[in-house]
Amino acid sequence: MLLAGCATTSLPPSTVDTGGPEREARALAAAGNVPAALAIYTDLHARAIGPERARWALEVAELLVDSNDGDGARTWLERAAADASPDQTSRRIAIDASLSLLDGNAAEAL
Repeated sequence: MLLAGCATTSLPPSTVDTGGPEREARALAAAGNVPAALAIYTDLHARAIGPERARWALEVAELLVDSNDGDGARTWLERAAADASPDQTSRRIAIDASLSLLDGNAAEAL
């Protein structure tokens, strides 16, 4: 017996596999190669949308804070705000507090 029919299946939306690049960026940052790590995170940011885009902007901001680049970190923190979800608020606040500490303003960090 031969059965024929039409069926539609819905496929999950295509997403960028960030596992490899993210691991590479973290390894580069840990090894002190901040420019290479920033290049990867910037590329991931450029290819993402919504909260995922904010996630990469926050990664860049944190790495810049760790590198004592407060101005750069502020720029990326502002970029993150445009796409951030409510779940990312605490991370944004923590980065902002780190920026205050970097500026020597401990009272503002609280």
